[in-house]
Amino acid sequence: MSADDLKLGFPGNEKDYEGRAKADMRPWDRQSSLSVVGKERPRLEAPLKVSGRARYSYDVRFPNLIVARLLRSPHAAAKVKSVDLSKAKLLAGVLYAEDFTQEGRNAARIRYAGQPVAGIAAVDEQVLDDALALIEVEYEVLPHVVDIESALAEGAPAVTGRKGNERGGGPRGDKAKVEQAHARAEKVIEAEYRTQVQTHMCLETHGSVCSWKDGHLTVYASTQGTFAVKRSMARAMGLEASQVTVITEHMGGGFGSKFGVDAWDVFCAKAAKATSRPCRLMLDRAEEHLAGNRPDSIQKCKFSVAKDGTLLGAEVRAWGTGGVGGGAGVTNPAIYDFAATWSEQSDVMTNASRARAFRAPRHPQGIFALESMLDELAEAIGMDPLELRLKNDPHPVRQAQWKVGAEAIGWERRKPSGTGKGPLRRGLGCAATRWKHNARPGCAVRVRIGRDGSVVVRNGSQDIGTGTRTLLAVMVAEELGIAPEQIQVALGHTDDPYGHPSGGSVTSPSITPAAREAGYLAKRRLLEAIAPAIGADASKLDLAEGKLTGGPKALSFEQCAKLLQPDAVEATGSAGGDDFGLPR
Repeated sequence: MSADDLKLGFPGNEKDYEGRAKADMRPWDRQSSLSVVGKERPRLEAPLKVSGRARYSYDVRFPNLIVARLLRSPHAAAKVKSVDLSKAKLLAGVLYAEDFTQEGRNAARIRYAGQPVAGIAAVDEQVLDDALALIEVEYEVLPHVVDIESALAEGAPAVTGRKGNERGGGPRGDKAKVEQAHARAEKVIEAEYRTQVQTHMCLETHGSVCSWKDGHLTVYASTQGTFAVKRSMARAMGLEASQVTVITEHMGGGFGSKFGVDAWDVFCAKAAKATSRPCRLMLDRAEEHLAGNRPDSIQKCKFSVAKDGTLLGAEVRAWGTGGVGGGAGVTNPAIYDFAATWSEQSDVMTNASRARAFRAPRHPQGIFALESMLDELAEAIGMDPLELRLKNDPHPVRQAQWKVGAEAIGWERRKPSGTGKGPLRRGLGCAATRWKHNARPGCAVRVRIGRDGSVVVRNGSQDIGTGTRTLLAVMVAEELGIAPEQIQVALGHTDDPYGHPSGGSVTSPSITPAAREAGYLAKRRLLEAIAPAIGADASKLDLAEGKLTGGPKALSFEQCAKLLQPDAVEATGSAGGDDFGLPR
């Protein structure tokens, strides 16, 4: 690695940094002259999606495909006393059945409405409907709670069997210092904010198609993590990871709820193995409500501010429910510099399905209350809300962004609060949020340039709808001097090089350095391979705008490829820790 001076930032807000480069592959910055990167491009997969030719998990079809579904509890809390599958098994067309309440300790305890009780696989949906109706389940219905207040009430039924439903991580910060800050404040504001549970409702529901051949399992999964499904399915089925292949050609959204395998995926794989036939199990729209949610929150806030707008104390007591799971914390206080902070946050168990990551976990709930409190503080001391934020936001990039945003929306037009008349009022507001730069090492991308001029880019990660295919093509196209449309991107197959799951904004910043390096290495190998044939020094050759540069004669990219012997060059790019050495 070598040092390089880089100019980073955005127009009017640039800064020089010392970056790190691999050999002569200089990092791109604001001084780089780029022909593809940073330009508006149509998505490569757009024609497939708008024409209906994009193949999602539900679209996978095989001869002799069977279908599966789960029987779910109608009760939020209960003990299953018995499950009788005998009548369902006798129905013509039923091929496989399983009682989930026999699978381990507490398996017969129902903790939320919709919890799986049994599963059926059959030749078609009609038989499946009839078979599920024939399953007889005897329940002992128990008391339940489905909201925070009920779960915290004295005498509330325990959701998980442990005494009490509140799980706390303990306080953070120094409450005594916060109280001291409040004491010297111009204004102290107290307010309570609430946010509701939000279910994921992915456009493509959860599920998979499973097929076995010679002891090898192939899973066509709707997932945010192809390799995560590969590993977790191997564990669930008692296989080596090498015995599982996961394919996700296209997927219709996940937002944090589609990592690893679920009970329905494992049942699908079991049914396919037991029957020696491929099986499909995709949740219906009602079931999708059970496949993940963003927890709700109750946030009791007490903030204080000095007369000059300096933020002093921030005190937050918060509760949230992730159903039978945790993860209901909030990001509050955050972003701004307070003289002192204190918070205590609790998970509250309720008889509802388990929460899952959902677009920046904890942030939407917390930032909503935080920013609302800042507006209250600004109003209390008669200060412009933007000025209050500028005074207390320590981040230099956000300082610039606040000003760019204010100019873009015409912040100077904002009228003081309360000046509007009538039942319908219009106004201007401002708020900030944050998320970390999450690039991680470990990804690899393979590029193959064929003698016919074809370029194939391969990586095993998934495109969850954010345009990963096009992103990979753009990176490689910039290095090869061709258009992204000339590149075929093979994505979502775990036999190809590793790519991270799509969560936490990890995929794009992790995969692009590997894609660029693969394109660069493939280009150099192409130029080194053809240099003797054209009597040129390979070190002086390059590709730009679809043509060879630095050579004795002009050749198109396709003409260069035709000179390859035997028929192709290939290179794999990787991204290690040093590739993410730029300042965050």
